[in-house]
Amino acid sequence: MKQITVFVLLLLLLLPQSVCAQQTVPPAADNHLETFDAAIVTLQSQNYSAGGRYLQYLRRQSTDTGPRCPGDQAACPEIPGAPDTPKFDYVVNVYRTTSGDGFESVGYYYDNDGNVYRRSINHGPETWRSHDWIIVESEEVEN
Repeated sequence: MKQITVFVLLLLLLLPQSVCAQQTVPPAADNHLETFDAAIVTLQSQNYSAGGRYLQYLRRQSTDTGPRCPGDQAACPEIPGAPDTPKFDYVVNVYRTTSGDGFESVGYYYDNDGNVYRRSINHGPETWRSHDWIIVESEEVEN
């Protein structure tokens, strides 16, 4: 029984490395995300200074012409420099923890083969939220 437990623990430790292996995407995807992230950092700093909260942005639908925000969020300002291409999309997740408040800029890149890649840039105390480009399941992107 002890050997099985050790084997399962080792498997769990190794699994995320193979599932979350870094992927290569075109430089344009990085450029889009970094431009978007810089604009979000400026916008979030202004909003947090004024009201003590970060803004959340949801995935856009095909009919959206601008940003999407939760209904209970008072403001949903345009994001200067947000990418306007069907190959790239974004989300901004906010969080409040005992360690402090933060947000993550999440970019999605869609390649010509139907693969979806995701990269996250964290701004806050939960550094584990940042990761380089990984391939994600299409069901995850839909949510």
